[in-house]
Amino acid sequence: MNIKNLYCSYPCEKINSCGKHQCDNECGKPHGHDSCPQKIPYRFPGCNHPSPKKKKCTEPITWKCTYTVYITGANCGHPIKKQCYEKDNEVKCPVKPCGRKRKCGHLCRNACGEDCEKGDCKNCNDIHKEKMKNSMKMQRRESKTLKTRSARR
Repeated sequence: MNIKNLYCSYPCEKINSCGKHQCDNECGKPHGHDSCPQKIPYRFPGCNHPSPKKKKCTEPITWKCTYTVYITGANCGHPIKKQCYEKDNEVKCPVKPCGRKRKCGHLCRNACGEDCEKGDCKNCNDIHKEKMKNSMKMQRRESKTLKTRSARR
């Protein structure tokens, strides 16, 4: 029997650095007590939401709370779904169409949280297209009339 291979196999009785959990290694095997490997449930600091997963006792929380929360849009009053870690002022209201009036007088068709003047007004574009279409029709008629008159001469 080689005496170098013998060690104490009883559980270690020391408390880990967390001060709460007992070390679960064997006493005679080399190990430390600087961290606690015990998996524990926890809540996020700041919001106090429970985490869906467990973490090691002494492991710092370096990830963000993704709990789904609802806020009320400051400018519109719509309920807005967001993840807890997102800042309220960085979340845009997704309701579409917005319904406010653009400078041209037409209703905004952008999402509620977007700038109403972003992009072209679809109504103004439609009106412009219709005017262009009518103008082209009139030009064709006038062109036909002029050709007919010049052919008669």
